[in-house]
Amino acid sequence: MAKAVVSTLTEVPEVLRGEYEVQDDGTFRLKLEGDYPGFAPAAEVEKLREKVNEFRANNIALDKKHKELQASLGRFNGVDPEEFHKLKTEYEKLKGAGVNDAKDVTLLISRQVEAATSPLTAKIAEMEKREAEAKEKLAVKNLESNLRNVAVKIGVEERAVADFVSRGFEVFNLEGKAANGEVPIFSKRKPSEPLSMEEWGLDLRSEAPHLFKPSKGGGAPPQGGGGGSPQRYISSDPLEFGKNLEDIASGKVGVAQ
Repeated sequence: MAKAVVSTLTEVPEVLRGEYEVQDDGTFRLKLEGDYPGFAPAAEVEKLREKVNEFRANNIALDKKHKELQASLGRFNGVDPEEFHKLKTEYEKLKGAGVNDAKDVTLLISRQVEAATSPLTAKIAEMEKREAEAKEKLAVKNLESNLRNVAVKIGVEERAVADFVSRGFEVFNLEGKAANGEVPIFSKRKPSEPLSMEEWGLDLRSEAPHLFKPSKGGGAPPQGGGGGSPQRYISSDPLEFGKNLEDIASGKVGVAQ
C-alpha cells in the first residue's frame, strides 16, 4: 500500500512517484480526490487549532480570575455573612444621615445631645434668671427695711422716710455696704471701718435737715425715736460723735449745736 505522505520519493515505487506532489514543508503527498483516509482537512485542522488556542486562553483567564477570587475571599475569612449584612445596612443608614467618618459621628452625636438638652438648658437658665430676680427683689426689700429702721431710729420725719430711703439707695448697695461704684466708703469717724447706715443718716442732718423732726428744747435736735429729750449732750467733735454713735441714734445722747 502506498503511503499518503513520504519524506522522499524513494520511499515509494518509481511508477507511483508521479502521483506525489511536494509540500511546503518538503514532504511529498499522494494526489487523491477527496480527503485522505484517517486525516482531517487542513481547514478543519486550522479551525480546531483556533479552538484549542481559544480554549487555552480562556483557561488561562479563568485560572487568573480564580486566583484573584481566592485572594479576595481570603480577606473575608471568619466573617459572618449575616453580621456583615447587618453592619452594611447600618453603615448605609449612617451614610444616609451624613456620617462618612469618625468626625461626622462625633458631630452627629453632638447635635443629638444638643437637641435633647436644649429644652432642659433653657429651662435651667429661666429658673436661674427667676432665682436671681427673686434674690434681687429680696435684697432690695431688706435694704429698704434696714434704711426705714435707721430712719425711725435717728428721728426722720415720717413723711420724709421715702426720701431718706431713696437717698440711701444711692449710697448703699444691695448687700447693705456703702460704696461709690466699686469703691467702698469708709467711716469718717472710724476710718478703718465701713460707713454704717446710722452714721450716714446722722451726717445727713447737715445736708438735708428738713428730713428730720424739729428740735425739742435746749436748742438740740432729737436724735432718735425715744420720744423724750436726750439724757445728755455732747459736742459735735467727730471723735466724740463716733464714740457715742449708738446712743445718739437711740436718742439717749444729743449733739449740741
